[in-house]
Amino acid sequence: MKSHHHSSLVFSAIILVYFVILAGGIVRISGAGLGCPDWPRCFGRWIPPTDISQIPPHINTGDFNFRLAWTEYINRLAGVISGFVIFGIFLFLVKNYCEKWKMALTVVLLGLISLVLLLFFYIAKINFLIPVILSIILFLILQEGYYLFKYSFRKITVPFFVALLLMGYQGWLGSRVVSLELKPIIVSMHFYFALILVAFLVYSWVHIRQKNNDSFRVESQSHSKNFRRWTLLLFFLSVLQIFGGTKAREALEILYPSREDSSIINLFTENIGRVEVHKYGAFIFSLSIVIFFLYTRKIVGRNSFLYKTVFWILIITLLQHFTGVILYYLAFPAFGQVMHLLFSSVLFVFLFLLVVLNYEPNHPHRQYLSSSATD
Repeated sequence: MKSHHHSSLVFSAIILVYFVILAGGIVRISGAGLGCPDWPRCFGRWIPPTDISQIPPHINTGDFNFRLAWTEYINRLAGVISGFVIFGIFLFLVKNYCEKWKMALTVVLLGLISLVLLLFFYIAKINFLIPVILSIILFLILQEGYYLFKYSFRKITVPFFVALLLMGYQGWLGSRVVSLELKPIIVSMHFYFALILVAFLVYSWVHIRQKNNDSFRVESQSHSKNFRRWTLLLFFLSVLQIFGGTKAREALEILYPSREDSSIINLFTENIGRVEVHKYGAFIFSLSIVIFFLYTRKIVGRNSFLYKTVFWILIITLLQHFTGVILYYLAFPAFGQVMHLLFSSVLFVFLFLLVVLNYEPNHPHRQYLSSSATD
């Protein structure tokens, strides 16, 4: 495979994770979070039942809903498939970007096996000494892995490996979402870690592009400190907005778990604080993005990757703001919730990409910043 296709593989992993995020959003707004009351199985089966007669006798048949069960099952299936694909891409990256790749792959596989066994014996509470021994083995494997990856392109392989571990952690966290019956704070944590996972994939993608694409390797000529400060500030504001949005959603879900009989007036009068803070924060954030775009137009070439990135950040922000207005005035329609979730996730990653492009030492994209803008 040609080197310029390597970044396409990582990009496909990013798209897969976004598909899982979108599927999770659909599960939440459709009320299918407990469509499968057990985990990892669904009504005691690896494939959800299609009829009540297929449900084991020890499970309450009153909990069965064909549409909800299969909606949740497809979400889980998407997560599992994405996990295996990301694992396969990671093995490919190790082979191509690690000098001693055979030893590195052996260390990775042994480490994952030790980790799985450690978790199994810990959860099953079988023999206290076995988890201790496995922990020591895992530590030695990780130590050896550190030295192997230290002399590889670690800005490519290590972030991707962290993303792979987070994918596994997300699977476990999904089980906690079910066992704790959709506790709002756990649902929010599930979303936060999904964004962190994508951020690691994006970081790896940037460095693959930088290594294999000549346009990513041009030496920096000049850069604006103001531009860098803007990117960091906007990224920080986006994190605050995401946190505020999830807190507003948590409060609404606690007040109205089903939201079938709630009116828009009740929603805002009983939870006016968080919603209003999030609303005005969104206005400030959107205005800041518009100002940032106008500033970028003055100092960045129109054909540069940076300009195109900022342009799409502006478009996504406006769409995000529009869906927020729909949610606020139309009593939280399901489609609006899904799109609001999706746009916020994409916006977070675009802003993170901008931070990486401008805070990585000697990153080639700094060449596009006009020398006249240098402080």
